[in-house]
Amino acid sequence: MSVLGMVAPSMSMGSLLAAGSTTTSLLQTLTATAAELQRCDAEGISPSQAVLDASQHMLTALRQGIRSDVPVDPEGWAGYFDEWRESVRAELIGSPETVRRLFGTIADELQRHGVFAAVGDQPIHTPQVNTIPAYAEQPFPGGDVALQHTLQLTNALKWNAMAMVAGANERHPGVGGHIGTFASSAEIMSVLLTQFFRGKNAEGGGDQLFIQGHDSPGIYAFDHLMGGLSEAQLLRFRREVGVQDSASGTILIDAGTGKGLSSYPHTFLMPDKWEFHSVSMGLANQMAIRLGQANHWLHHQGLADTSGSRVWGIFGDGSAEEPESQVDLYLAAQQKLPVKFLFNCNLQRLDGPVRGNENIMWELESRYRGAGWKVIKVMHSHDWDDLFARDPHGLIAQRMAEIPDGQFQTYQVEGGAYLREHFFGKRGPFGQEQENPELLQVVAHLSDDQLAQLRWGGHDYERIYNAMRVAEKHDGPAVILFRTVKGNGIPEMQSTMSVHGNKKLKGRVHYRDVLNIPLDDESAQGLRLYQPDSDEGFVEFARERRAVLGGSALERRQHELPCIELPDSIFSPFDEASRGRNGVSSTMVWMRMWEKIMSDPAAGKYFTEIVADEIRTFGGDGHIRKFGLYHPAEQRYLPADHQYKAVRYTEGPEGRIHQVGISEAAAISTFTSLATMYSTHGAPVVPAYIFYSKFGFQRIGDQIWGAGDMRARGFLIGATAGRTTLNGEGLQHEDGESHLMASAYPSVRAYDPAFAYELAAITREGIRRMYGADESHDEIYYLTVYNENHQMPARPQGVTDAMINSGLYLFREASAELVAQGAPQVQLLGSGTLMFEAIRAQELLADAGVAAHLYSVTSYVELAREAERAEEHNLWHPGSSPRVSHVSRSLKPERGPVIAASDYVKALPRLIQPWLRPSMIVLGTDGYGRSDTREVLRRFFRVDAESTTVAAMAALARAGHISPERVQSLIDELGFDSERPHPLDLRR
Repeated sequence: MSVLGMVAPSMSMGSLLAAGSTTTSLLQTLTATAAELQRCDAEGISPSQAVLDASQHMLTALRQGIRSDVPVDPEGWAGYFDEWRESVRAELIGSPETVRRLFGTIADELQRHGVFAAVGDQPIHTPQVNTIPAYAEQPFPGGDVALQHTLQLTNALKWNAMAMVAGANERHPGVGGHIGTFASSAEIMSVLLTQFFRGKNAEGGGDQLFIQGHDSPGIYAFDHLMGGLSEAQLLRFRREVGVQDSASGTILIDAGTGKGLSSYPHTFLMPDKWEFHSVSMGLANQMAIRLGQANHWLHHQGLADTSGSRVWGIFGDGSAEEPESQVDLYLAAQQKLPVKFLFNCNLQRLDGPVRGNENIMWELESRYRGAGWKVIKVMHSHDWDDLFARDPHGLIAQRMAEIPDGQFQTYQVEGGAYLREHFFGKRGPFGQEQENPELLQVVAHLSDDQLAQLRWGGHDYERIYNAMRVAEKHDGPAVILFRTVKGNGIPEMQSTMSVHGNKKLKGRVHYRDVLNIPLDDESAQGLRLYQPDSDEGFVEFARERRAVLGGSALERRQHELPCIELPDSIFSPFDEASRGRNGVSSTMVWMRMWEKIMSDPAAGKYFTEIVADEIRTFGGDGHIRKFGLYHPAEQRYLPADHQYKAVRYTEGPEGRIHQVGISEAAAISTFTSLATMYSTHGAPVVPAYIFYSKFGFQRIGDQIWGAGDMRARGFLIGATAGRTTLNGEGLQHEDGESHLMASAYPSVRAYDPAFAYELAAITREGIRRMYGADESHDEIYYLTVYNENHQMPARPQGVTDAMINSGLYLFREASAELVAQGAPQVQLLGSGTLMFEAIRAQELLADAGVAAHLYSVTSYVELAREAERAEEHNLWHPGSSPRVSHVSRSLKPERGPVIAASDYVKALPRLIQPWLRPSMIVLGTDGYGRSDTREVLRRFFRVDAESTTVAAMAALARAGHISPERVQSLIDELGFDSERPHPLDLRR
């Protein structure tokens, strides 16, 4: 029967849909049809006119009869289902757009009438077969010769990668490393490196790569073959710092040449090799998407040509469980970002199966297909093609669908006889299997050894090539799911539960034979690296391919960067006292200053702003209209605030602000992408990510660490900062620890400015250090700003930018009259918004007859680091004149005890305590935040001016300058409850 005849039987389509079991059958049929259409879509195929006519008839029947309740015999429709499949398979030709329209229309009609809801637990996935059928594949470029070279290259990389890891652990037990991961992905990487990764010399910007961290030995091995890394470096895998003489035990720190190799991709440690890190699993997935978007933005801004840049991400299936790996998938599809993901689905995490009871490839397919990505599955190698040809009823695919991933690992370990009996010889779910003689007959002609040699698709060069070819040309994001074996080709390792942690190899000679590596037994047993001649065929092949593709794709380049110079007129207005009755917040000061910077006609184009959400909360209403929000497409709606021309919501390709939605992880990924553009594309972009300070280091600290690792340059602005400043929000929003956390990040310079002129001086210095004429520091400036309005003072006479950036300077001397009278003296340290409480405390103390010297601490972190450097120098230079730290020089014992009041935990000011004589009394905000007014919160944590005054008087009493009774009198006078529980006491 023809397809046209199929859709007009005596039984109506409505009757068919009315039967529940038949509905499921129809859906299964349509799913199978979708798979056929998808296969053809890969090669640009669409239906013939006959199939289009048949589809129209089917749609008509659906629309007319979907509500019918006429009973139906499902068995009578079996032949029509088969006919539909065969017709689609036989008659498809033409364009992919028609294919999508055909099945999409049918699926939409079913969805409209709730048919999919009737079987709502059905996932969005296709049968367990290759997405691209054999007949749609193209030959491997270069034919058999290129295939042979690729095989030899793979084997050489596998051996050297193994020798690096196993050799390192044999010489120095415990340094670690991974053998099984690269063994599972070596074929994939060889094809990528010789056929697809575009180098830095390629037109349009070249590609950016996120490499699975555990693959690093294979990447190092390839670089070595290409003449990059030396043999000495490979032999020092995971020995980055120094060497130890085996005889004497002497440790020598390597000063430069011949240093060892990083365990994983680390830009900071190998700045000429790695562009991006990828080992904090799940983070690189989102980072890759946001980098693709940042590339588009750079192109739209005219800062660099990124028209040919694609972002490739090579990940393990286990890392897809991290939540960040699932963020922004829809955004990539919506904006058609040129992002290509490859998942090495070896079905194993670090210590066992990824989805032992389920199917990770189906899970990933459903996730990415649902988000709008093109999904390509590479399940089976060509070894299976004959078996599928012998299986006209699709029994192999059905059996594949019944088996969870954990059982597939067992098949791989147990061998051919077990595979015959338990896979081909059975049907049904585990524990309920029945005999399957029909499928068993399909493999009757194969021996057990031949069954054991059946390969998965991720180890078949032609299948790998064709999947990548289709993904590469797809206009938008694509993901390839490769079925592989962890530890592939190593009998003592492959698919074992312990493969990930296996750092050694016993059967070295056997593995040499499997790989056909020309080393003698002694060399193989000694884990010698394979060093082919430079004119070896496969080495020349790889070099030629890299030249064609634009040179090395795995390198980080140093660019000649333009110097960013901003006029003094941008910053000098902030040296003046603020005007207006209500004062101004430091958040608003920063927004005004950044607006001036972004508006500069010469250098403003390099600056951009990032917000997760609530840009209006930070006072950025005017920024939206002036600079616009970035979106690669023109605005397709009329904003609700369109009548307010000065602040209306505006987005489009020209937008310079990145508002990423309620996702700090997306925002920091965008920040890192832009903050490394100076290296990626030679464009000195200076991003500033402004966020609720509580949602910075506490929430996305791992990603900020990664930004530092990748040598990012830019500003992180922790707005609405402090434990007592964001009054009313309570403990979820009140930040009292971000500066302490930032102190552990080597490339983060953390500042807590109080005044407008301080904020301007620190920002100007940060820009100068990143892109000044004589500077090039890979640093991130973290600045905390507040939403509390104050009358900002003018910059005091003699206070320089250098003093402000040092971390501490004398803001206001004590009363000269009190000092001359011999009054007791104290030294007050204020910072951030509590500097204004310190100013009041100085006045209260003066009224009490105490001379208080007031210092502004812009950075406890920088003070402590400078002091640490001085102490380190003195420790290792005992014969030299000791260096004196800035904090020790500034806070002199003769000026009295030191009292520090901070809106952060007490541990932050205590960073400088080791270098103070005498000791310091610290007031801080340890404990959970509360909802109340600022005044009440500061009294609750005892960091207000009155509390500071009491602390200063208590310090004087301890030193014997005043009596304890005078302090107690002050406590009683101010109404303090001396028996009140400490805020760390969580009882209420």
